Amino acid sequence: MSKPWFSGIPESAIKRADEFIEVEKYDDAREFLFDVLRNKRHKDKVNEQSLVIIKFCQLYVDHWKTTSAKDGLYQFRIICSQNLNLFHSLVEIFLNYSNEKLALMHSSAQTRSAQENL
Repeated sequence: MSKPWFSGIPESAIKRADEFIEVEKYDDAREFLFDVLRNKRHKDKVNEQSLVIIKFCQLYVDHWKTTSAKDGLYQFRIICSQNLNLFHSLVEIFLNYSNEKLALMHSSAQTRSAQENL
């Protein structure tokens, strides 16, 4: 993938990632969002970057790449070094989203096994 295009507005980064998702290029979307998080030019925009990290984490959870999500969370922790409350709240969002997905998968597996037993 080429150098990421990012104008500094988190909505534009999320829109660009959504464009990758629409054409089913999930790896490119994850790589793009990670590059946005790593970009040192936007380190002072911590509150705006929170939208990017939420989308980043959702993308990783949706596609079962949760072990790789820790790299993005680590990068965001570096960005949030002055505002640890924001980092804490975003980790809680990530954990809640992961638990919701796990509960959904668990319920669908139970339904599937109940249908097979009939």
